[in-house]
Amino acid sequence: MTHSIALNMIVKNEAKHLGKALQSVADCVDEIVIVDTGSEDNTLQIAESFGAKVIEFDWIDDFAAARNCAIGNSTSDWILTLDADEYLLPEAQLKLKQLKQELTSPNFYYWFTRVFQKNNNAVTYQKKIYLFPNRPDIHWKFRVHEQINHDFALLDMQSRTIDLRIQLERSDETAETRQKKSLYYYQLLLEELERYPNESILLYHLGKECYMLKKYNEAIIYLQQAFDTLHENSALFSDLTYYLVSSLYSSGRMIEGWSALKHAQEVFPENISLLNLEASLMRVQKKPEKAAELYLEVIEICKSGDQTQDNIDTRQASASARLNLADIYMELSQTDKAKQMWSAVLKDFPENEWALKGLNQFLGT
Repeated sequence: MTHSIALNMIVKNEAKHLGKALQSVADCVDEIVIVDTGSEDNTLQIAESFGAKVIEFDWIDDFAAARNCAIGNSTSDWILTLDADEYLLPEAQLKLKQLKQELTSPNFYYWFTRVFQKNNNAVTYQKKIYLFPNRPDIHWKFRVHEQINHDFALLDMQSRTIDLRIQLERSDETAETRQKKSLYYYQLLLEELERYPNESILLYHLGKECYMLKKYNEAIIYLQQAFDTLHENSALFSDLTYYLVSSLYSSGRMIEGWSALKHAQEVFPENISLLNLEASLMRVQKKPEKAAELYLEVIEICKSGDQTQDNIDTRQASASARLNLADIYMELSQTDKAKQMWSAVLKDFPENEWALKGLNQFLGT
């Protein structure tokens, strides 16, 4: 028996991306439900051209409410949630169709991987829950940075991770846009934390937004609470550590930051983000040799073949480590080693401007 899938989206002024997203998934789903929160472009017309059920939703500063509206208007057995700037490549479309044939128990939910290539060609990976059963006891929670898996834990549901990649097509945000978004999220998170005062996920996101707004002392308060309560196996733990340690160092509290970093590394001894963070701190402390050892360790980890370790592109992470090493070697007057690092980067990224700039200074010598 083949189960049906409803695509759920919440949108506003997404005419630039929506057509590509819907085109990529239209043959994989049985129903398209789009909640529009006030579009002023031709988003609605594009949605309707794909046969979507469009619900106009008055915005109430609540992302979870909008997503739950989409669920409430879906009749299919399963819910696939995408943002308007996400889409599937042909390989992912085939995998989704195959998965659809295998969907059986309503006690499972599925993690896919979101892939985002930035303007500087760096690639990031993020595992997210994209597919779950349409059950009356499953709802989105939190007004911002909404979560679906809270109900899953309470309902003793089982997760499955599928090697299915969702592409994200988003232009890099300007500093001004990011600032406005952070301020908006900050206010919503403060209000939401009053409703759920001990919620680790909210504490983490609020601390992160404080960090983005350079409210470092306030960030430390929320991130430390999250650090003390968030389970160490959480996918957020290494990111939480990064923002906590960075906030502590930015506030001049180096000893506390170092202690938090070392604790996290006991849990994640080969975590690339944490090793990079430690290396950068070593450079600040004028210990270039120790920083070089850490960057070499990152390169060795990247050779392991796990292309999504720590939610980042290990090929890109290796190149970044080599660029940092080249900088250190130049600082230590070890120019031959610096040249080797730049040359290694250019093998993978022939147009890398930093490696080219580094080697060009030695042309003719």
